[in-house]
Order: sequence, then C-alpha cells, then structure tokens
Amino acid sequence: MRAILQMDCMWRGLGMVRALQLWLGCLLGLLLCAGAAHAQRFVTGRIVDAHTGGPIAEASVALRPSGTGVTSDLSGRYCVRVNGAGTQLEITYPGYAIWVEPVGGREVIDVALVPLVKSKIPEVPVAYGDVVPTLQGGASVVVRAGRFSQRVVTDLGQILAGQVSGLHATSGDGQPGSYPELRIRGFGVPATSPAPLLLLDGMQYRGPLSDIVPFEVSSVTVQKDAAALAIQGARGGGGALLITSKTGSRIPLRQVRLSFSTSHGVVQRAIPTYETVGTEDYYKAVWQMLYNASVSDPQDLRSDAEKRKAASQGVYDKLIYNPFRGVKGNEAVLSSGALNQQIQGLLYGDDLDWRKAIERTAYRGEYNLHLAYRDSSWRAYSSLNYLDEQGFAIRTSYARYALRVGGEYTVKRWLTLGTSARLLRTTQARLHVGEGNSNANPFRFATMIAPIYPIHVHDEQGEYVRDGSGAKRFDYESSRGIRAMPGRNAAAEMRWDDNTLTRDVLEGRASARVQLLRGLSVQSNFSYMLEGQLGKEFFNARLGEAKGRGRLIYRNGRNASSTFNQLLHWDWPFAERYKLGLLVGHESHFWDVRRNAAKMADLTHPDLREFNNFRTREQVESGSWEFRSEGYFARLGLLLADRYSIEGSYRLDGSSRYSKESRWGHYWGVGLGWRIDQEAGLRDQMWLGLLQVRASIGRVGIEPTDPFTGWGSALSTGQYNGTQGGLLYDYNGSTTLRGASQLMTNVALDFALWGRIRGGVELFRKDSYDLHALLPVPPSSGFSGREGNLGRIRYDGIELSLDVTLVEQGQFRWEIGASATKLRSRIIELAPKLRGVVNGTKRYAEGHSPYDFWLREWTGINEADGRPTYRLDTRYNAFDPAKDFVRGTDTLTFSSGRAAYRYCGSSIPDWYGGFRTQITFGALELGVQAVYQYGGKYYDAVYAALMALGQYGAALHKDAVQEAWAPPQHTSARAPQLNASYAQESTAASDRWLESASALAIRSAHITILLPGKWISPLGMQSVKLSVVGENLWYITPRPGSNPMANYAGVSDFTYPAARTISGKVEIQF
Repeated sequence: MRAILQMDCMWRGLGMVRALQLWLGCLLGLLLCAGAAHAQRFVTGRIVDAHTGGPIAEASVALRPSGTGVTSDLSGRYCVRVNGAGTQLEITYPGYAIWVEPVGGREVIDVALVPLVKSKIPEVPVAYGDVVPTLQGGASVVVRAGRFSQRVVTDLGQILAGQVSGLHATSGDGQPGSYPELRIRGFGVPATSPAPLLLLDGMQYRGPLSDIVPFEVSSVTVQKDAAALAIQGARGGGGALLITSKTGSRIPLRQVRLSFSTSHGVVQRAIPTYETVGTEDYYKAVWQMLYNASVSDPQDLRSDAEKRKAASQGVYDKLIYNPFRGVKGNEAVLSSGALNQQIQGLLYGDDLDWRKAIERTAYRGEYNLHLAYRDSSWRAYSSLNYLDEQGFAIRTSYARYALRVGGEYTVKRWLTLGTSARLLRTTQARLHVGEGNSNANPFRFATMIAPIYPIHVHDEQGEYVRDGSGAKRFDYESSRGIRAMPGRNAAAEMRWDDNTLTRDVLEGRASARVQLLRGLSVQSNFSYMLEGQLGKEFFNARLGEAKGRGRLIYRNGRNASSTFNQLLHWDWPFAERYKLGLLVGHESHFWDVRRNAAKMADLTHPDLREFNNFRTREQVESGSWEFRSEGYFARLGLLLADRYSIEGSYRLDGSSRYSKESRWGHYWGVGLGWRIDQEAGLRDQMWLGLLQVRASIGRVGIEPTDPFTGWGSALSTGQYNGTQGGLLYDYNGSTTLRGASQLMTNVALDFALWGRIRGGVELFRKDSYDLHALLPVPPSSGFSGREGNLGRIRYDGIELSLDVTLVEQGQFRWEIGASATKLRSRIIELAPKLRGVVNGTKRYAEGHSPYDFWLREWTGINEADGRPTYRLDTRYNAFDPAKDFVRGTDTLTFSSGRAAYRYCGSSIPDWYGGFRTQITFGALELGVQAVYQYGGKYYDAVYAALMALGQYGAALHKDAVQEAWAPPQHTSARAPQLNASYAQESTAASDRWLESASALAIRSAHITILLPGKWISPLGMQSVKLSVVGENLWYITPRPGSNPMANYAGVSDFTYPAARTISGKVEIQF
C-alpha cells in the first residue's frame, strides 16, 4: 500500500505523462537487466482455434514428463521454461483434441488446436447453467475477456458498445462513475424499463454496471431472443447480460495463479465545444439586433441617425458590462455599427474563458489483483480493485474499492459446495446540474454566458480585485444582461458547493450441488445483497440556489435484495448422437428499499457542513417499499444426430408490483437449430466450417420501474395545512393494469468459411403489448395522469455481423470485424386517451414510432426582409395578411403560433453498429474499435439556444452572425436577420433544428507489446504486457459541440460531455 501511495504521489508531482514514461522505462530496464542475468531456455507461442483462428485463453500448457506448466493468457499467448532435453509440450483445452509434440531446439511454438467436431461452437452461458451443444437455438453472443482485456474503462457498458449487433449503447456522459445506457433490439417508451436484465454469475444483480470490475469478468453473454430469454419470464423483455466472473477453474492442478494490472493516465473532454462568436463580434451583433429592430418597427418614427445612436447607447444599457479598454461602454460601437478605433484591447481578456475555469486535465489510476488456486477437490479465488477516476470538470471524481473472495469444494464425489462474497465501496463527487438545463448546471452556464463577462471582479483598469486573504474575488454581485444569469457564477459555485454520494455494498452467495445419478443433479443457490447509500448536498450561502441562507441535504438509503432458487438438471445421451437436456426450477426474489431525507437551511458558520450548524428545518421525509416475485420454470432441449436441435422454455411468474387480479403471467419460448454443414456430403468439406439456421418464437415480460404500478391510489402523510397533519392522494395507480410483454420472433443464419470468415444474418420482430404509460386525466382530479396500458408497439430489424482474418502469414495476423443493425419501430395500437398526446418533441400516433419527431414546419427566411417563416396551419387558422403571406403555391406565416406541425424523421438511426481491426506481429499488437450510427434525426436544442436573437447577455453561435440575412449579400441566408424583434419566432421549436444523427466515434485504440519470456520468467512471471490505451478518442458529428450518440431521445442538452482517457497499462501474470 505504501508503494501505491508513493506511486500516486509521483504521478501528481512529476506530471502524469512524464511519470508514465519514467515508470515504464524503469520497469523495462529492470526486466532487461533480469533477462541478461539469467541465461535460461524458454518456449513461447500462441494458441488458436484451427478453424476460426481465434485465440484460446486459459488453455493448459504442460511439460512432460515433469508436469509443470502454465495457462495461456487472454490473447492465447504462453511462455514456459524448459528444463532438460527430451521434453514434450502438451496443450489441452475442453472440446479440442490434445496436442503433443517434442520441444526440440525450438523457442517459438505456435499451436492450432483442432475441435473435436468440425467448427465446434463454444459453449454459450445461459441462465441457470452452461449450455451444452444440445441447446443452441437462441440468439446469444458471447464477448470473452480476450476481446476487452486491453481496455481501460470503468464499466462493462463501455466495452459492449459496438461489439454485438442489436445492442445499442449511448456514449454516456463524462461524470466519473456514470455508465452508458444499453438497449437491445429496441428502446421502449417512458414508464417501461427496457434496460437489459443483469445476471452476475447466474443471479440477478440490481446494482449499477459500474459496480462490476471489468478485470474480474471472464465473459459477457448478450441474450436477445425468446429462446434464450423466456426462462427469465417477466424480467426478460429488455434482453439480458449474463456476466461470468473469473474463478480460476481452468488453471493447472495444484498451482497458484496471480494476475496483476495497473493503468494510469489523463482524462480530458472528448466532445469539442460549440463555436460561438468572440467579444468584439458579440458587441457588434447586439448593436445590429437593436438597430434592425428599430428599423423594422413601423411605430418607431425616429430618424436613421437617431436609431443608430440609440443602438450604440443600447448595447451598453442591455449588456451592462464594458469589456474594452480605452472607451466608455456607450462609445464602444459607433453609429456605423463598427467598433470604436480608440479601443485599446480588452480590460480582462485573460479572464473570459469559462471553460478553463471549470475544466481541467484530470488523472485516472487503477490497480487490479486476481489470485486463484485449484486442486483436485477444491478451488479458491480472490480479487482486489482500486480505482481513482477524476473528472475533467473540477471537483468531480469517482473512487471504487472492491474485494471479492470465493471458492468451491467437492466434499464427496456427489456433493459440491460453493460460496463467495463481495465487498464494495464507491464514493462519487458530482455536479449540481439541476434538470440538465438549469442555471445550476456549469456546462450550461459556460456555454450560454456571453464572452464579455469575466469570471472574477476587475477594477476600472482591468486589474483583479482581491479579498482579504489575497484571493481573486468571483464576479456575481454586479448586474449583468438579463440572459447572462445575473447573481450566478458557475466557477464559484463548483468550488463552494458539494454533492457527494457514498455507497457500501455487501454481497454473499452460497450454492450446493448434489449429483443424484449420472447426468442427473439438483442444485440450490442463494444470494443476498445489502447496499447502503449516503448522499450529501451542500449549497453555499453566498450565491446560487441558497443565497443568503445556505442549505444542507442528507439522503440515506438502504437496499436489500435476495434470490433463492432450486434447480434440477438432467442430461441424457440416449443414443450415440442424440441427447436430451432438461432443467426444472423455482426461484423467489425479494427487494426491500428504505429511504429517508432531511433538509435544513440558514447556516451559522460558513465552513461547518453538518446539521448542527443550521437553524431552520425545511423538510424531513422517509419512505419504504417491498417487491417480491416468484417464478416456476422449465427448459427442455433435444439434439438429434448432431445437427438438429429443439429447445423449449416456459416460466410462470408472479409479481407483487401488480394487483392480485393481474399478478401472474405465462411466458414461453421455442428455438430450432439445423447444422446444415453436418449433413451428408458437407460434413467432410473442410472449407465449410459452419452453416447453421436458427429460428425462435416466444413471449417474455417487461418489468416495470414503479413498485406501485398495478396498485390503486396511494396516500402520503405529512403537514399539509400549516402544521396540521393530513393524508394526501399522491399516486394514481390502476388495479386493472396488465403486465407488459413482448412477442419475439427470430430467424438467423450463421456461417464460417475457410477458417478465416465467420458471420451471421438475423431477422427479428418484437411486438410489445400493454406497455405502461401515464394516461391523461381531467385536471380536476388533482393528478397529472393515471397509469394505464399504452397499446402495442412493433420493432422490426436486421442484424449483420462479420469477422474476417485478412492476412495470416507467419507471426503476422490482421483481423477485422463489423456489426450492423437496422431497426424500425411503429405504434400498431394505441390507447384512445393517448392518441395525439405530445411528449416533448414527439407525438404518439398509430403508424408512427414513439421516437418520430413532431415539430413545426420551418420554411426558411423571407428573402424580402429576413424574417423567419413557417408553413401556415390552415386547418385552424384563417388567412391573416398581417401575419401570413403566399409564396408560389405555399401559404406561409411569420407567426410560430400559427405554424403547422408535421412528422419529420425519427431519432432512431437507420443503421448502427461498430467495427474493429487488430494487427498482431510477433509480440506487438495494435487494435482499434469504433462505433457508428447512420441516418435518423437529431434535435440540437443547444444550437437552437445559441441561435436565439434578443437574448441580451447570452452567447451567440457564429452561424447566427455569419449566416444572417443582410441585403444584398445574404438574401438567401440560412439564418434570420440580426433583429431583436425576431426573438420568439427565430428560436421556436421546429424542424429547423433537426440535423442528421449520423456520427462516428473511435471508442478505443491500443498498442501492446508482450515482453519476451526469457526476460521475465526468472522473475517468476508468466507474461508481461505493456500498453498505451486511448478511450473515446475522437468523434465525428454533424456540428462541433453536438453528440447524437448521447441519448435515445435524440435531443441535445447540457449534460456532462463524454470524456477521453489516454493511459499507460501494465498487465502481469505470475
């Protein structure tokens, strides 16, 4: 621990990049010296699948006759020390033929293991046990650790993006500890949770993805269709992620395996900022707005000279601040609209960069350790993780401390016991962002404040004004332009406020398996997770939300969940090439939630942040709820002649979220598979590694997010009449609400050719029934809505995947892979009360998607006067010559309130997916992974706000000035005339703000070198990898500052932008 602390101090003292160079240089020098001092013989190589060419991790590499050995790493590489002549090398891996050859004088031995059956398909983990070759009808994709071991990320969501067709991941925000949203084959609607079910080592996990340490994960299986998901019943509608942890099950007997990795790097903003005008152009643009407004006003009878003079005076009156040296504020802009030539520069030009005041280049460091041992009767494992991730926004961070221990012991040949425990603590320092668009959000503040307002107070000569301690005073007490957020200062509030969340998690598991007969066993598993949360928010008394008072909020929570299941497995090979598999089980799940919060105001001492320092109690509240579910399930699989498979699943699920009348649901799935390549005449064609057809159909459920969804109205207690107690109806539930479900169908073709090409094509349909939504009710009821069933939504799509080994020559190997998904959605049936309901920029209607934009139709700029125009809605508005006009055959209007609305594209991209490439040359490896989306629409609300006219003190996008209508040069301009009177009409929500949602992001790139075995084996090391890794390196978007990948709604906001990290990484296996 002392060494770790010293290393962190070195990073922070020397500078991260320089320290990285020094640290890696010292390590490399140490290894070189060790290699030179020990003249011993080693054999290295790489183990791959003979048919697919993919690396085989954890293969056993043993020397005969000594019996000593190692296991291959995640890239299939190994290094073993050879003692004596006549030694043989033996390599084994389940499902492959044993490979044995004399070592001889060779130092490099690459091995291609041959599957026991042609084109062996790796076992795919499924719920409640590993699948055997009998059961392959489902659409499941396994992402093994070898595909992501080089990544430097906090959670698995960032890893899965672009790896699996049909899975869509947002780019996530840059808040340390946050994670991207994941959706599988569709996006759902509000009030219904379509997020994938998380199963950690077979049991449901209700914590966030960032709790699960990627280093500890052996594989992630993405389940997408009914054949795989039906056994999950009411929980499977959003797909499932089956996360399998490392347990050391494949290390050689009676050997200890120790793995260590560490990474250190820098964190920066990944998304560029919007392009806004500078100080001088801003002052001139405001003058132009004021002057043009007076010219276009028929009531303004002043002369042109008077209007120009008034505009020059008005600039300073509206903005209040004069950033220029050498002139007075009302003299900065001449009556010609040009800047005064007597300006001698800016008074405080070095103090206008608000981004610099709230952002930084931050540090990220992580340490991982995994220890495992296996004997003939027992195995044990343990993992440690420490993560320190600083955000590029000041005073934001995330720290994770994780410990996992476990083991399995075979008491008798027929009895095996297992147990594991996990301890986790996370601490997160977060921003006060309000609703994402409020003045409390520093990213909104820094984007929207005009470039004339300084961060600190300055005197008339532009010098900093300092307080009694000599520190620069933040500027927030002086008046500003009305849209410059007067009385606020993001840089100060970020330093004076606090928003932290600490979580402690304890998770324990136990299992027992009894082998009754050959192929027949019973198993019971129990898991329990206890999570405690402590949130603390402090608002300073000097400015902002609690100005003059100060405020402190504590939020405490406790979540307890348990799962208990009992399983019966029966595998019966009843003929030479025929096999039957049966699973029968029961599972109960319990979730208990407790919450309390307290708020106090009016602090006494400015530096004490506990309740004893506050005088006024503003709020004290608490709440609790419980959720239970019960499930009975079965799965039957049949393999016929090694080429036909049939699989069926059924589950009866009951949930306390619904009333007794609609509590139970029936879910089922059927999958069929046909290995065409195993038919006579094709079985011996070695060029045809795999040709398989799959099909499935079934119904699964969707778990609601609200614990009271299917109950009637709920009461809350409190003080509602002064200090008198009372009861209040605050939830309008429905006892007739039905559980949402999905009917899934899937048809697929999988292929592998010439040992170099592997891919698949899948067609799918998901019909979602009875999705939950808030149905409108009369305002007189006192409720905003009532929970009800929305109707039926359909998702159709096609998924494509392809992996190709382009070149394989000696030690050179070049691989590429790509995935693509096309998704289309539409509402088939809609509850009558929801027809025509507008939800932000969307509108619910049959035949349209919930993600179709519903906006005013923008018709461009009127060439005669530069006014914004819209198509007139003639159904509800009679033609008014004062507001409307005719252009050609179109009837248009200047009033956004009279504009016609229309459907104008969807926020769902036409195509989305990812691609990757990896080059291996000897010990060197280079890899790049990217994600993309093509087509669809994106509503850039931030750009719209920056294009607003007449918002004095708010920043302006350069397009508002450079593209503005100004005769005679810009009569066909893209932006209205700079005219303050056009404020409302120029920024009204319309299809003007829609852009293409096409985007490309380089999610990850790495360069890795594997050190020679003869250098490291004398130090007891099996392998050492040195890497430089970049995450979120580069975005190509329609406009600098925008990010269509940020969310599913397709609307930009001011959330924490995505972060880029560049790190050095070391991985050591002992």
